[in-house]
Amino acid sequence: MLDVPVERNGDGHYPGAMEERVASLEQLARSTAATLERIASRLDKMDLRFDQIDRRFEQIDGRFAEMDRRFGEIDRRFGEMDRRYADLGRRMDSVDHRLDTTDRRYEGLERRIDMVSAAQHSDLRWILGVMFAGFGASMAAFTAILGVMAHGFHWL
Repeated sequence: MLDVPVERNGDGHYPGAMEERVASLEQLARSTAATLERIASRLDKMDLRFDQIDRRFEQIDGRFAEMDRRFGEIDRRFGEMDRRYADLGRRMDSVDHRLDTTDRRYEGLERRIDMVSAAQHSDLRWILGVMFAGFGASMAAFTAILGVMAHGFHWL
């Protein structure tokens, strides 16, 4: 394409071949300006939307900060509980040791009670034997007396 001067003539018009080109370029410039205006409008709307999203993220960040604070409080409480329960564990070990000692003492007592019970059982058998022997001897003596009486009264 040849270089054609774009300046207007003295009558205010462009050269003949340029008139159509200038008209199409002016139309293109208007449509480009309108398109750029729409794009700018859309970008403004997107900026507003991004501002809303930023505010929501700030709210979410605030919530997370609150949750972090609460979790920190929970961690502190669990640490305190760990210290308490560690002391409780030591106390439980002490109680277990005492119960083991008590169990050993009761085992000794059970052995003694078993020995006493066996001795009492043996004594009871001996006493029952003496009682039955004494009862038998008493019955034999009573029967002998009855026999003597029956013989003396001539009942036999």
